[in-house]
Amino acid sequence: MLVLACVMAPVAAQETSGIATDEALVVEDGEGGRYWSRDASVASSSVPRYPRAALVAGMTGCVNIGFIIEPDGTTSGHRVLIGKTSFTGTRRRSTVIGQFAQATVDMLKTFRYQPGPENPRRLRGFASTFADFSLEGSGGRGSECRIENLTAFMRAAAEEPLPH
Repeated sequence: MLVLACVMAPVAAQETSGIATDEALVVEDGEGGRYWSRDASVASSSVPRYPRAALVAGMTGCVNIGFIIEPDGTTSGHRVLIGKTSFTGTRRRSTVIGQFAQATVDMLKTFRYQPGPENPRRLRGFASTFADFSLEGSGGRGSECRIENLTAFMRAAAEEPLPH
């Protein structure tokens, strides 16, 4: 039996260093709709489809996708922030994470957001969501891809030296 979970961070915003508020507000977990809220009636699903090749091969994992909420409520700029998989081979590992990411992005593209009461100017938002792709009994990896504090995560990522 297949178990698939996708947890959306409640959408709200905070100012953060590193992102100008006229570019994008950081949408943090736990602030529930002050700046942006997802219109659940528009999306085709709030759970991404498990990629068939990964399912057949019994591969599990998780991804966390960062994205921009545009002023019109659509999402764009989807990027993998964290990706984990049960597969250990380097080339195949990136392919599996890519499949999980694409399934999650396909879901995000169906989402629409509405500005909250504290965002009358419809400032862009930066949010993230994670999706856990697990098979029953495999002990999903979703917690490995959860970002508890998006502002701190982004600040730390901005301070990391680039690889040589």
